Amino acid sequence: MSELEKFGKENTKEVFSKPDVFLEKGEFERVASTFEIDSSVLLWSVEQGKMARLTEDIWSTLQNSDSFSVEKYDHDTATQHAESVGRDYRKVAEAMYTGVANNQPIHAPIVMKIGNVYHLVSGNTRLMAARAYGVTPKVWLFEVEPKVGMLNPLVIDGGKI
Repeated sequence: MSELEKFGKENTKEVFSKPDVFLEKGEFERVASTFEIDSSVLLWSVEQGKMARLTEDIWSTLQNSDSFSVEKYDHDTATQHAESVGRDYRKVAEAMYTGVANNQPIHAPIVMKIGNVYHLVSGNTRLMAARAYGVTPKVWLFEVEPKVGMLNPLVIDGGKI
């Protein structure tokens, strides 16, 4: 049994650590534009975030992510999803496996809560790898208040309310 499979069953090792927000600058610019949020407000909000375990309830409704559709041990589907958006799944999956084996966590995916909706800012490939390995991931979770007067900011990219 692999280290990640053991982790998925025992939850004895941490796979994810606090991410470096500045490495995800482009993703934050996209989210700020999409949700019409001032980027300084968004960056302040993300700094107020915390590490949180991604529950099945939240993961199954997470906007901007197809990671929940990956079945345990289905690395082929995860690879196809990642390649369709120009990501290298194998590299991420190997980094996760190696990190657990060597006690070196990788950066957590970043999730924004806006109103009652959760939107993935970055880390879809990391979430697909966690799903394929059967690991319940931790994410960096932060909250932003929806703007008053926004018509329906909570349905983005086919997500759910």
